[in-house]
Parts: sequence; structure tokens; C-alpha cells
Amino acid sequence: MLDVQTRALLGGTLDPASFDHEAHIRVAWDLQKERGPEAGGRLFADGLRAYTARHGAADKFHETLTVAFLALISHHLDADGWDSFRVEAARLFEDPQRLLWRFYSPEILADPAARRAFVAPDRMPLP
Repeated sequence: MLDVQTRALLGGTLDPASFDHEAHIRVAWDLQKERGPEAGGRLFADGLRAYTARHGAADKFHETLTVAFLALISHHLDADGWDSFRVEAARLFEDPQRLLWRFYSPEILADPAARRAFVAPDRMPLP
């Protein structure tokens, strides 16, 4: 069964003030755990894209960041529940920019093309 935040995001009722970095990860993890990495990841990205558009922030959606975090999250889907995932994937909850710079140069992530479509990492492959 999907988490309350996940259902709220997909239904368009999630309060933007409560949708911080950890909430993004929680919803993405929840969907991938429930539906599998591919289908859950697609549902998360589509839901996030619709959510940002609905709240007048379509320009905040970043395809490359979304796909990269989905890959990092799916790498830990074998965790036994959310609490175990939080421990196993602790680095995902720290400085997201610093984490992504392990895989991407800042210039790639700042490129508007990377916002619109996925760009493969230039420093190190995603897991």
C-alpha cells in the first residue's frame, strides 16, 4: 500500500511546504518498492512533473536529477523497509548537490538541456 505522501503527490494534494528533499526520496522509494524500479520510477517522474506544473513551478522539474536519484534509490530497494533504507542509503539524505557531483560535473547539471532530458553522467556511471 502506498504511503500517504505518495498518494497525495499523485493526487495533486500534497502541500508544497511539506515536500522537502527527504519527502521526494520517500515518495520515489515508495513507488519503486511498490511498482518496481522502472514502472515506479516512471510514475514518480510523471507525478513530479505534473505536481510542479500544477503548482506553477514547472521550471523546477529537472529530468537528469530525477533519473539520477531514481537510480541511486533503486540501488537500495532490497532494504527491509523505510527505516533500513534510511540507514543503508544515508548518503542520499545528505547534501544532494555534493552527492551528484560525484557523478556529474556542475556544468552538466546546470545545462538547460539536462533539465529537459536525461543526460548520462560524465564523471562516474550511476549504479
